[in-house]
Amino acid sequence: MNRNEFFDSLPLTRIVLRLTSATMDICTDDIDEIGVVVSGADGDVKALRVAVSGNQLLVEQPALSLQKNPIETSWLQVTICIPLDWKGRIEGRTVSGWINARGLSGSDLTLDTVSGLINANAVFFGDITLRSVTGDIRVTDLTCTRGSFITTSGAISVQQASIDQCSLLSITGGMTLGFRSPFGSITANSVVGDLSIDAPVSQCAATHRSVAGRISSDNVSIIGEAGPSVLFSSVSGNLDISRTDPVQ
Repeated sequence: MNRNEFFDSLPLTRIVLRLTSATMDICTDDIDEIGVVVSGADGDVKALRVAVSGNQLLVEQPALSLQKNPIETSWLQVTICIPLDWKGRIEGRTVSGWINARGLSGSDLTLDTVSGLINANAVFFGDITLRSVTGDIRVTDLTCTRGSFITTSGAISVQQASIDQCSLLSITGGMTLGFRSPFGSITANSVVGDLSIDAPVSQCAATHRSVAGRISSDNVSIIGEAGPSVLFSSVSGNLDISRTDPVQ
């Protein structure tokens, strides 16, 4: 079953998605209205709540969707299409399902999933927070002032990034950062996961608090307090920092 609804984008400054067992796709298009495009099993599509309250668009899946008969076919995919010039706040959460975000810009972006992958491409925000308990976090072409990336057992990969303040947490997964411009500060924590940083910097103030991990650098001076700061705390994770050419 399919369901399409469209809303005037001018009065809306916030989009909130609260899903349980659904996948989420948020993208921009050359349109004037914000579109909610839904596909799935009849019961799931009909139960989905889509409503506007003040300046907020809410898309909500009832929690009862988690308690369906296990032999009943159940699936739901929600796609949010946003005008290219819309600049607002986006919050998306799903319990079991992947999240895909591309071509977005605005003030704040928060994406949260328990067991799915988070994939973001070409996003420009002031603040970005991405959280996944068991899934990976993959980001390409990112610009933000503050970025926070959190996962328990997944890996974190952020590439072609321009971030001033960056924080990361991954208990067992590796963390890889690739910057196209110098960063301001990086704070990362892990138990066994490594942290790898590629950035166009010649020096940085790097601190590695670890029991068994090592620190290494390639063409980057990590002695002293000059340059951007890196603080990595880990039990056995390694820290590697490499210099790259800036991307114009």
